[in-house]
Amino acid sequence: MEDNLTKIRDLIAKFKDKSWYTRKKSAEEVINFGASAFNPLMESARSENDDIRFWSYFCLAKIDVEHGITFLLQQLQSTERNNKNFAALVLGESNDKRVIPELISTLNDDSWAVCAAAAKSLVHMGENVIPELMEPLKTANYNVAFWITKVFSRLGQKGLQVLVQFLRLKNKNVRVLVTEALAESKDLSVVPYLLECLKDETYSVQNHAAEAIASLGEGVVEPLISLIKDEHEMHDWMIKIFMKLGNKRVRPLIDLLKHPDRDVRMRAAELLGTTQSDSAVKPLIDTLSDKVWLVRKSAAAGLAEIGEAAIDHLIRALKTEDENVRYWVTTILGKIGDKTIDPLVKILQTGNKDMKALAAQALGETRDQRAVRPLIESLKDESWIVRNSSASSLKQLGSIAVLPLIKVLMSQNEDLRFWSQKIIADIGSHEVDQFIDILQNNDNSEMRYFAAFGLSIIKSKKAIEPLISALLNDNDEWVKKYAATALGAIGDKRVIKPLIAVLDSDNEEICIWIAKVLGKMGNEVIDSLMQALNSSDEKVRFYAMVALAETGEKQSVEALVNFLGGSGSMASHAIRALTNAGESAIMPLINLFTMDSYEAKNNAVLVLSKFGEYYDKINDIYEKSEHKDIKHWLSKVLHDMKKPKLRLKK
Repeated sequence: MEDNLTKIRDLIAKFKDKSWYTRKKSAEEVINFGASAFNPLMESARSENDDIRFWSYFCLAKIDVEHGITFLLQQLQSTERNNKNFAALVLGESNDKRVIPELISTLNDDSWAVCAAAAKSLVHMGENVIPELMEPLKTANYNVAFWITKVFSRLGQKGLQVLVQFLRLKNKNVRVLVTEALAESKDLSVVPYLLECLKDETYSVQNHAAEAIASLGEGVVEPLISLIKDEHEMHDWMIKIFMKLGNKRVRPLIDLLKHPDRDVRMRAAELLGTTQSDSAVKPLIDTLSDKVWLVRKSAAAGLAEIGEAAIDHLIRALKTEDENVRYWVTTILGKIGDKTIDPLVKILQTGNKDMKALAAQALGETRDQRAVRPLIESLKDESWIVRNSSASSLKQLGSIAVLPLIKVLMSQNEDLRFWSQKIIADIGSHEVDQFIDILQNNDNSEMRYFAAFGLSIIKSKKAIEPLISALLNDNDEWVKKYAATALGAIGDKRVIKPLIAVLDSDNEEICIWIAKVLGKMGNEVIDSLMQALNSSDEKVRFYAMVALAETGEKQSVEALVNFLGGSGSMASHAIRALTNAGESAIMPLINLFTMDSYEAKNNAVLVLSKFGEYYDKINDIYEKSEHKDIKHWLSKVLHDMKKPKLRLKK
């Protein structure tokens, strides 16, 4: 017990290691200790080091001990923002029934980051949260309703179906939030529902529905042309009237930002954006802290419309203590784009971790190619918050980030490698055509094998034929190898035949590589590999044996063991293949010692004598066996076996 506690504490100490992989691996090992890790984790959960606290919280959530979950739930009420944020982030890993209602309550927190973390956890918990979210949405305030609709938008078709139902609610503010959430889904199936919202009795619903439709991009053009009739919105006339007023409209609109009616404040903020007036900037920034979310949203839209003239004011506003203001400022800077890139990149490179994270978030909103490389560089930042924010923005940038990301998929930097692969995995299904195009058409062989490697992460069946073509026809060895890896990762039955077909190559490295790929595919390749043992090509027979050994499956190993009773090339090939089969081959080989065939026994000795890493296991079988033939032949194995040097020092 004391040894376990020492091991646990040693692992916890690695939670602050510079390497993300070490931190993650240590956390996984701590989780494997289960409830016995609870007390040390409770101690480390109070560490002053952010990384130690975060990973301690993560482990507590995963081991799911009742008192640990109670502690994490208590942290949701903490006055320390990071504690609250970490707890909200990890509670989604728990199966405790108390978690969902507490996370829903946390959506009303004063901190945007905490709300976002709670929402992320609810999404992580999946469709099971839907019933518990439906009732709160009917009565929630603006902030909570905002986050609940965000959660629904990220829960797939079932979440979208629930959102569509809420368009019938009498609460216009919920309807506005639903239109935004539907757009965030990026699902074109929501367009007809958003079009119906343009006929809503409420201006704000109409306006947000229009923005939502536009945000879905060029894919909405056809449904709009076919579904929209003669529509005429009264607010268009209002905007035209205000435009005619010129600068005279600025001061009255600024005064209206303090009006007691929230709808008046909201409309004033929107219209101030159309003035393009410098004097409107400061009042609109102040309005970003308005108590009503809709007014804050309108002020943000106004500032984005003013554009370049607002940039300096907005960057200064990033330093405010008000988290709502910081959130909106980053969003606005991103929407202004172009002129904001350089100042945001400077903050990303030189600011403190909070400022860097905000700058990364804003750069993701710009949709600008120039933001990509600075964001990729920030994937190496020492702060997880900055790395995570940069990764989220790169996902948001989508297709324009793919090519630069491909180039760092195999970086020597561990964080860069991890995050780039994670981003590709997340956006890959939408960008698979770009990977295929690079694989098929890029003149640079390095880019082609990076693309093949990327496709092994994405695992899209759409890539099967291009990958097969690369495997069979590309003139670069590494492209062939990673095309094979990608085909194996996809795992479709269509890939087996072309993979086996390449086993007749004169390039031994490629053949071994492909044999290992086939082996990792497991049961589904065994029948095809068994047929390949009858090939007229000796190389194909050998590499098929290697692949069978790699599967580690009982059926495969026994088939290879059966060849040991013969002589000639098949027996030789089986010996070579079985030396890589590992532990799964030990007992089938030992069972040969009870057979009559001297050739089979002798060949089994040849294979087992290469299993030095399993010396203790084989010696244990020898000690316990009462079968004289097994003991006799195993004594030869143990004599011939070269023990690992480490053992010889004992």
